[in-house]
Amino acid sequence: MTEQRSNREKFFDALDESFEALLDAVRSGNERGYRFSRRLVNEAEQAQRDLIHLGRRFARQPRDVRGLYQSSVELARRGVSNSVLLTREWMDGAQEARRDVRETARKVIRANRTAAQALGAAVQATATDLVQSASERASGRPAPSRRPAARRRVRRVVRRPTGDQE
Repeated sequence: MTEQRSNREKFFDALDESFEALLDAVRSGNERGYRFSRRLVNEAEQAQRDLIHLGRRFARQPRDVRGLYQSSVELARRGVSNSVLLTREWMDGAQEARRDVRETARKVIRANRTAAQALGAAVQATATDLVQSASERASGRPAPSRRPAARRRVRRVVRRPTGDQE
């Protein structure tokens, strides 16, 4: 029975390990997506502020074509640079996700293997017990217990003579 309990515990521990690995992968992907989304929103906000600044500059000095051109070229250069950085960050995230998926798959496979072994051992132990019990019943012999028999408390009855027997 202890062996079956141990196998049972191994089985459920392995299932827990498998689910925990999957949840860790989901959490990691969620955090990675959040970081990228936050960076993307920050870049979009900065680009919006830069365009508003350029529009205000044009409204104040519409004849400063050279200054507007230089500012426009600077904004375009910064936009390309930021796009490259965002792409690099996205690619790094994709590589990190690939590593996470590989590691998660490894953990889940290991946990499932452990669960399958524990389940197989438990089934084998149960089948052995059933075969042994059936064979003992068929032969008519009492089944030997794996546990030491509990001692029976012998109750001694003491008979006292009654007045009739004197």
